Amino acid sequence: MASCKPFEVQFSIEAESLYHKISDLMDKNNGQMSGDPSAGSFIVPVSSFGRVEGEYSISGSSIRLTITKRPRLLPCNMIESFFRKNLPRLEVSDTRVD
Repeated sequence: MASCKPFEVQFSIEAESLYHKISDLMDKNNGQMSGDPSAGSFIVPVSSFGRVEGEYSISGSSIRLTITKRPRLLPCNMIESFFRKNLPRLEVSDTRVD
């Protein structure tokens, strides 16, 4: 498994609210999340590929994500694009991410 360089995503809701929305979404999709609204780690299952593991830290209005393990066939830019596309969706509703 490989890693990716860290990246940040901006958001406009309270950090604790974002944390709880992500945590709920992880629970509903067989993911794992440990930590608190300021920092922690996560494991996201990725169908046909395995799983993506990483760490997060929330400061002010941004979340910094570091992918620590990923399947070699899943490019870093695709993972980053997924987070950049879907994290802002959590601000407005509890929509399903894709």
